[in-house]
Amino acid sequence: EAVYNLLSWVRDNDDRGVDDLMQEIDHLFVHSTADANVQS
Repeated sequence: EAVYNLLSWVRDNDDRGVDDLMQEIDHLFVHSTADANVQS
């Protein structure tokens, strides 16, 4: 689901800079690992 959301974000915001995309990816991974740590 996260990957699908990311692809949708890229498609909808392809006129924005790569820096924005990198920040979005960082944000996703930070929250993904934090969630995983909480669950385990």
